[in-house]
Amino acid sequence: MLEAFKLKQTLVQLAGDNPTFNEMAAHYEDLEASNVQMRYKVREIQKQMDEIQGNARSTNTKFDKLQGQLIAAQNEVKEQRRQRLATEAELQQLVAESAEYTTTIDELKAAV
Repeated sequence: MLEAFKLKQTLVQLAGDNPTFNEMAAHYEDLEASNVQMRYKVREIQKQMDEIQGNARSTNTKFDKLQGQLIAAQNEVKEQRRQRLATEAELQQLVAESAEYTTTIDELKAAV
């Protein structure tokens, strides 16, 4: 900023009545004003980017939470399936044992 100020002072001193220097000084003023506007735009864009980044972090957190819930639900489904298969196996065993007892009872009745 100090160098820019010194350059501006030099241009103003050199300008005097010289039209070329006056044009250069005016052009420099325009560039300086444009630079200020661009810095303002950059700050505004940075604010927007920060907001978007914050929203993205929030979205990622929500996604991670939902993903955790999904994994927990999938694990619960697997556990319930395992339990169902175990119960079915026990029921089949009981049916088989019941059939053996029925056969034994029928044999005892026939023997009597």
